[in-house]
Amino acid sequence: MFVRFTSIYCEDSRIDDAITVLEEVDRPAVEAVAGHQGLRTLVDRRSAVLVAASYWDAPEFASDATLTQARWAAADAAGGELTTDTWEVVARLHTRPPSAATVLQMYCASRVAESTALTAMMAGSTFPLLATCTGMCQAELMLDHETGAAFLATEWEDETQLRPEGIRQTRRLLDHVREELGVEFNPIGAYRVVGESWRSVGHLRR
Repeated sequence: MFVRFTSIYCEDSRIDDAITVLEEVDRPAVEAVAGHQGLRTLVDRRSAVLVAASYWDAPEFASDATLTQARWAAADAAGGELTTDTWEVVARLHTRPPSAATVLQMYCASRVAESTALTAMMAGSTFPLLATCTGMCQAELMLDHETGAAFLATEWEDETQLRPEGIRQTRRLLDHVREELGVEFNPIGAYRVVGESWRSVGHLRR
C-alpha cells in the first residue's frame, strides 16, 4: 500500500477555508478514483500546514488528473503553496480504534542504508513496545525507495497522551533504532486529524 502526502502551506486566516475545500472537493474526488483505500485530512495550526494523506493500492492511482485539480483548488483556498510526495507503507501498528480527536506525531530519517533491517526491527520489536504506551492508537513506517528516506507517523488519542510522555517513550525506542541500525529519526511536526474515511477498515488497520 502507498500513501500520497499533499502538504498545503496556508495563510493563517485561510486554514478553515482550505479544510472546507479538502473535505468538500478533494475527498469526493479521491473516493471516486479506482485504487483508493483511505483519506485523512490533518492540520497543524501552529505552523499553518494542512496535509491530505491519501492511501492507494499503487502509486499511479494517486496521479489522476481530477485529483490534481482538487489539490490545487485547496491550495488556492489556502492562499499558499502545495507539495506532494509518495511513500510505501511497509509496517503498520494498530492497537485500538482512534477517537475523533487523535494527534499524529511525525518523524523522518533522511537516509536509510538497510531498509529491510529497519522494517524488520520496527515491525518485530519497536512497534510491539510502542503498543504498550498509554494512549497509543496506531503507527506507520513508510519508505521512499528513490531517496532512501524513511517516515514514521505515531498516532495518539489526544494531545495530553502525546505530550510529554508519549514523545519521551517514542524517543527512547527510536534511540534504540539509531544505536542498532544507525537510523536517526527526527521529529517534524504534530497534526490533528480533522477528517478521515476508509474503503476497507479491516485492510488498512490490521
